[in-house]
Amino acid sequence: MKNEKYYTPNIEDVRVGYEYEFQGLPKGWHKMIFLENDNLKTFKYNLKLEDCIRCSYLTKEQIEAEGWKLWEYKSMLPDLYYKKHGYAVRFCLNNIIVISEIMVGRGMEDCWNKTLYEGNCKSINEFRWICKLLKIKEEKL
Repeated sequence: MKNEKYYTPNIEDVRVGYEYEFQGLPKGWHKMIFLENDNLKTFKYNLKLEDCIRCSYLTKEQIEAEGWKLWEYKSMLPDLYYKKHGYAVRFCLNNIIVISEIMVGRGMEDCWNKTLYEGNCKSINEFRWICKLLKIKEEKL
């Protein structure tokens, strides 16, 4: 929800499974995932090259691709709301997210119960990490 679509990641944030884009041959940006056997030194060197590695800021499409369903939560705020497995995500301006447990009401709509995380979430990498730490499981197919 930022005006800019990409940023340069910090080397400290990179771990196995980290998604990013690399500018290389053939000419253009290529989606990459940092794998267990990748060399962190090479990645660090490429970070020093101007405009060589970038990450996209978190988007609503990425949240939906993780199995979160848009929730028509009634709010005065322009934020987007999603829910999954008894949890809710409020996706705010400037890439702030709020993850809460939700309580199913009897005869009323679901409501917020307890905030588990509130803070900055730049990319899908951080979003996945926060969900992992909160033990929010993937949907079983």
